[in-house]
Amino acid sequence: MRTEYSYEAENIEPFCDIFYIDCFYNSLLPILKKYGVDKKVILGSYVPVLRKEATLGAKLEWKCARERAEILKGFGVEEKAFAEETDICEAIKQHLDSDELVIVYIDCFYEKGRYDTFMKEHWPHTILVYGYDELEEEFSILEHTAKENLDYAPRKICYSDLIKCYRSVVKLYGEENKPTLYCYKKTGNGVTENNDINPVKAFAALKDSFEETQPAIRAFKEKMLWFSENEEEYFSKIGDIVQFLTDVINSKIAFGYVMELFDGKEFKEEAEEIRKKWLSIRNTVFKNSYTNKATPDILLKKLEMLDEIEQDELELIKKLLEP
Repeated sequence: MRTEYSYEAENIEPFCDIFYIDCFYNSLLPILKKYGVDKKVILGSYVPVLRKEATLGAKLEWKCARERAEILKGFGVEEKAFAEETDICEAIKQHLDSDELVIVYIDCFYEKGRYDTFMKEHWPHTILVYGYDELEEEFSILEHTAKENLDYAPRKICYSDLIKCYRSVVKLYGEENKPTLYCYKKTGNGVTENNDINPVKAFAALKDSFEETQPAIRAFKEKMLWFSENEEEYFSKIGDIVQFLTDVINSKIAFGYVMELFDGKEFKEEAEEIRKKWLSIRNTVFKNSYTNKATPDILLKKLEMLDEIEQDELELIKKLLEP
């Protein structure tokens, strides 16, 4: 709907089924729905991968079988990325006036309505912007109220707050030539011969990425055993440990959700059993973070589960890669 002083795209619905990869994709999936593009286009193209990493021993990465912009182009959606904008409000309004939807990076420290971070914690994040009102000087956005809440809904953010959020994220987290704003526009039907999207095929296309799964899990276990003997270091990194375990757990939920969409019930059930074991470890670490007291005996017992997890992960990957 457009007036002389305002514009708001219609049929914008939040995606609250799961946290998928990160907040960017919870902003992107509503755009695809508005454009009539099946969410499977994205959900069937990404694969979670465990990699070795120095600080914690392991990290989770999501790999895509092809470039995201290339995939979307095949379905008639154009993606454009832009680095730092001098006047972010005017840039957003110009894109909206060109019938483009906008995803912009912000720092939630200055975002009113985010009770978990507002004036408490700097947190890089994305929001979907789909409208503006010049008289009220505010944008229409999709946003949730806290990191752990899947309550994405239509909300408002005033121009001045968005400017502060944007400038802060660029200052604290920006990298040279790294996009801070993405725009999307429907350009056609996009029916091509390369649009056979399937998560099992994505796993096969990225099979070399799984070579680090076993060494990554073992490295994480070794690092956690070291932390159990070095309490000060343990508590200095406990937030990062909880975040890593949360990312892995969320990846299992996302994997199960995707497999159910593609009729892979057996894979979903196996992933759920693995998720429960990762969750058991996280619960112990999470409890330590609140009590500020290490429980080495309990933690060591939980870490023994990593041997089972290693075998379970490898077995699931093997099944996914079978011809």
